[in-house]
Amino acid sequence: MLGEYDITCQVVSGWEDMNDRISKKGIFLRNRIIKPNIEVRLKSLAFECKVQMRLIGDSSVFIMSRNNGSVFSTSPVVRISKDTSLKGVFIMFGVIDLSTNKFEYKRQVQVPEDLRLQPLDKNYKDLEVVLNDNGDSKIYVSVKSCGKYNPIQEFHTSCDKFLPYFDKSQILIAATGDSVYLNTFSVQQIERNSEKVLERPACCCCTTF
Repeated sequence: MLGEYDITCQVVSGWEDMNDRISKKGIFLRNRIIKPNIEVRLKSLAFECKVQMRLIGDSSVFIMSRNNGSVFSTSPVVRISKDTSLKGVFIMFGVIDLSTNKFEYKRQVQVPEDLRLQPLDKNYKDLEVVLNDNGDSKIYVSVKSCGKYNPIQEFHTSCDKFLPYFDKSQILIAATGDSVYLNTFSVQQIERNSEKVLERPACCCCTTF
């Protein structure tokens, strides 16, 4: 389990301007949710969301799709976490239980990485995360390093435990933990993905729960 596993996802204020959180490092996203001014269609197409970020210390980013600006109990939530106690980066798929505001996981995967490629005193991870949503039961995610150090080669995974959704959708991005900077964000409509995702075997330090 992750150190911050039993996390409460509760919105305690209204939407506000983000200008005071923007710097050369990116948008300082800790304990905030951002709602890009964009809608995607899932009736006949899929969408691909690409995010570049820096996770520092123990921190997490949540990417939420299939919502209208407010999260539903069936909205897929992908959590990307850096955990210093477990010395790894993890991908968790789940939903938010609206009665308790708790994140409920459906699948957890540890991302394979070569720790020799980043000094131990550099307590951060620069990541590029790509989420692909067909609108059906499956969500696809890929993660790779994108900064000066590259301990993580491109890793693909998926979860097929979600309810289909074919209406217009918004994308929400949130963060918690020590420090999170969002560097870039892009979305595009694409053809639906019908390929089977192949993950690296367990000998590559990939653990699935």
